[in-house]
Amino acid sequence: ILSKTEKEIDDLIAKIQKHQNGLEIMIDEKDELDLEKQYRNKHRELILATTIYFQDYRALKTKLFDFISTILKKEKNKRLLN
Repeated sequence: ILSKTEKEIDDLIAKIQKHQNGLEIMIDEKDELDLEKQYRNKHRELILATTIYFQDYRALKTKLFDFISTILKKEKNKRLLN
């Protein structure tokens, strides 16, 4: 699960960097309406993808914390009984 999450963030970072490199389309003085619209749409997609990633990451982090807490509690109970 962790390697999948790591790959997802690497892919997302690569997409964001590529998107950032295309920022010139938005700040140049040329009126390239189609390209600017595509850039804005891609920007929205990246915002959504980033939001989904962080929601999934938080859920995974919570599950891992709960899992580790359960294990530690069981280990503590075993030590107390012995």
